Amino acid sequence: EQAAPVQISARARQTYTLERYLLCLLLRQPDALYQVDRALQRAGLVRFSPEDFEHGDHQALARLLQLSIEQDTQEPPEFIASSMPETLQETAADMLQPIEKGDPTPEKLVEECARAIMNLRKERINTSLGQLRFMQEDLQAQGETMLESFSEMVLSYTRTLARLDKALGQPLQLD
Repeated sequence: EQAAPVQISARARQTYTLERYLLCLLLRQPDALYQVDRALQRAGLVRFSPEDFEHGDHQALARLLQLSIEQDTQEPPEFIASSMPETLQETAADMLQPIEKGDPTPEKLVEECARAIMNLRKERINTSLGQLRFMQEDLQAQGETMLESFSEMVLSYTRTLARLDKALGQPLQLD
């Protein structure tokens, strides 16, 4: 029973690291978000979203990245720099430090971003499925009749998970 908190913190650390890496890449090349969105859509998945992130700072940076490519008054990097809340400036500056293994090529960057998003979604769905199954078992034990809606959610998550697994298992179609 002692292992559960360690697993949760290891999962949280892994998620945080993956979110951070994704933002490190996108802050370097915000325009890549167009290609990332197209690659996700070709794989039958929804576009990049701040909801792909669990951590508040990461969600705020993702929102800023999204706004930077939706607006047309400034180049995305300039928009990000001029719109960056003071509370996120240190985090963003830290993310823009050189990457240990070097910056990926533009094509590799798009692929790594799309795969990071898919892996984040996969992790979130697996966590949600585990919670739903636990709740379902609890309801069954209590004789509740809400099982049908839970079954539908489990089925929906399972289908999305299958699309993510399929997309992760094949080369991404990039422009």
